[in-house]
Amino acid sequence: MKTVSVVLLAVASVVVGRCGSNYDTCSRCCESSMFECIQGWCQPTWGSVMNAQADHAGLWAQCGGKGFTGRKACPAGATCVKVNEYYSQCQATATDATHLPTYAQCGGTNNQFNAHGKSCRDEDECFHFNQYFWQCLPKTVVYNQV
Repeated sequence: MKTVSVVLLAVASVVVGRCGSNYDTCSRCCESSMFECIQGWCQPTWGSVMNAQADHAGLWAQCGGKGFTGRKACPAGATCVKVNEYYSQCQATATDATHLPTYAQCGGTNNQFNAHGKSCRDEDECFHFNQYFWQCLPKTVVYNQV
């Protein structure tokens, strides 16, 4: 079993948020290679690099669902969570029963979201991207909605 070690640091100059109007190239906010433009929003690319072991699905990667034939094991610190019948995802495991893990959805009307009384960890902030999606993001990152 090949083990891949990755160390990630939050960079205070990284800007997370809306990349610009009309889903542009994200040149205005994806200033770090740790972020990519997804439908006009800068999002962490860490799903592709957070593999604890080479034979595991990455953090935020698909790990199950009807017809899925890929890697089903999640890396250490993550749990395979069923999103719907066709898609399960490796999501960061919360540190305790009252907090959501970093990068988890913390609000919004997307997918009938319900936090079940949990909130973001003290180190994180519930960032409101729009009315549909809010996300627990590290306080060490600068947030900027354009």
